[in-house]
Amino acid sequence: GNGGNGGAASAGGAERVDLMDCFDLFTEKEQLGENDLWYCSKCKGHVAAYKKFDLWTAPDLLILHLKRFEYIPGQYFMHRQKIESLVDFPIEELDLRHMVKSGQARAGHVRPDVEPLYELFGVSEHMGGLGGGHYTAVVKNVQSGGWFACDDTRVTPVSRDAGVTPNAYVLFYQRKGAAAKWAGIIPPPPGKAASPAAKR
Repeated sequence: GNGGNGGAASAGGAERVDLMDCFDLFTEKEQLGENDLWYCSKCKGHVAAYKKFDLWTAPDLLILHLKRFEYIPGQYFMHRQKIESLVDFPIEELDLRHMVKSGQARAGHVRPDVEPLYELFGVSEHMGGLGGGHYTAVVKNVQSGGWFACDDTRVTPVSRDAGVTPNAYVLFYQRKGAAAKWAGIIPPPPGKAASPAAKR
């Protein structure tokens, strides 16, 4: 995959963030603020409790939605703006073995022969701002292994890392060695029409 440079500036000047840093922040322990106090039935009062997310299982198809829009409180109203940071994400191998807890805590809950290792097969992109924009995609051909940029009716061959830009919005990953290969869809032989989705 691509090397990570969490927090560094990219060639275009935008902040560069590593995808694994995003996972680390998502699972970081966080104390609730004064506006989010939690009622403790034991203390009989509202307290600034802690919350924490953990990943217990990993699906065969992993879809990651990057936060590209944020709301900043102003004096009279909320300001909205787009986050232009470049999220550096792996293409060949996204390794979530250290993130998924169930394999350690509940042996057998996740198939032991299929580890949470993923390869990228698609990127949905958003260009523009909050008032309007344009969606494109960079996808992998499951038969040839080639990558293509899709922009309305135009489809052009591109390099495999063409989707790693500040426009990346939604990432699509397939678990390596998963039983539901490509969501149960069997690619047709070259030169033949696509067949219906097959059941597992």
